[in-house]
Amino acid sequence: MRTRHSPKSPAQQESLDVAQLVGRLLREGESDIYRKIRLAVDRAVMQAVFRHAKGNQVRASEMLGISRTTLRAKLRSLRGTIEKQLWLESGQSDS
Repeated sequence: MRTRHSPKSPAQQESLDVAQLVGRLLREGESDIYRKIRLAVDRAVMQAVFRHAKGNQVRASEMLGISRTTLRAKLRSLRGTIEKQLWLESGQSDS
């Protein structure tokens, strides 16, 4: 029977093991595996970089080698969960 579990977010797991995640998705009969893996990797990378940059989008975009516009689009595609989590952790307000 096919289940509809989504990949755990990096906040839900200590580290991202891509091979393990692929294996789990295959065992569970998931479809659209590439998209799910790409999103999980994006979340892990963005979370680590944003934490290192202390939530600074300009610094994070420079570290990632992408424009701030691209960074914002990626954050939107990840539903802003990383940015919001970091703001809550740092006590900053949404500006």
